[in-house]
Amino acid sequence: MKRWPDGAADRKESVRRLDEGLRQFGTDMSRNWKVYRRSLLAVVGLSMVIFVSTVSIFADDIAVEHPYRNLQDTEDLWSIDYEPRRAHPFSEECDWHEQSISLTKLRRDNVMTVVAESDDKVGSDNRYYRDTLSVIEFISLEDNVGGELDTSLISIDAANSSILVISQEMYDNMSLTTVWLTYEFDNSAMHHWWMPDGYDVCIFGTNNQGQDMFSKVLYGSRVSLKIGITVAMLTVTLGTIVGSISGYYGGRVDEVIMRICDIFFAVPGLILAMAFVTAMLAMT
Repeated sequence: MKRWPDGAADRKESVRRLDEGLRQFGTDMSRNWKVYRRSLLAVVGLSMVIFVSTVSIFADDIAVEHPYRNLQDTEDLWSIDYEPRRAHPFSEECDWHEQSISLTKLRRDNVMTVVAESDDKVGSDNRYYRDTLSVIEFISLEDNVGGELDTSLISIDAANSSILVISQEMYDNMSLTTVWLTYEFDNSAMHHWWMPDGYDVCIFGTNNQGQDMFSKVLYGSRVSLKIGITVAMLTVTLGTIVGSISGYYGGRVDEVIMRICDIFFAVPGLILAMAFVTAMLAMT
């Protein structure tokens, strides 16, 4: 066993080889990058991967709506304007909320005011809660059977925009038991600061459940990225194993494996052909 002073020459040689290897690696990477940049498709593909990865990492900061778990902790729930309705991109309806007001309960409690609140949501402690909303203006007022009423029957408290004041006329009208008030509220939390006014909310619109499509796309990019990485790892692993078996045994084993691979390669093309034929039949 060599002593530490006796191995100085060997250590020096090891450091030299390591330095030479690193320099060669840098040279090879520089040469490969120059070749890589000549392919437009390769650069576009790399840009897309970087873009999707960045969006996936910062989805929590970019998205204006975030999923939360239900009480059973079985699925993610979404809500933007607290209404299960579809809205087109940049729709002002994303700042609207429809609230049910029970006049029967108000008469029983002998009060003429009601708080503007969101529908039930689930908090991190698995308890229901409601957000207090700041009302900007009224959109419409309907009775329990859908008949239109004058919005002047309800007013906004001058000192607190979250308090709705019922008029004496509607309070005394015993034929009205429940009314539905649609109003615009301060929904600044759902607005994108990097978009111009009027185009800073619901930039992709909402689906039939009132879920913000832009936020769902951002979070969906995480799923796409996970699938892409998983598929790539499985492809390399299985391809290495199958290729090794095919190359080792050769002959009929190699022939059978290659034919099975041909079948798998044909599946995407068959699905695309079926979709194309279906689309053509639908058009005709």
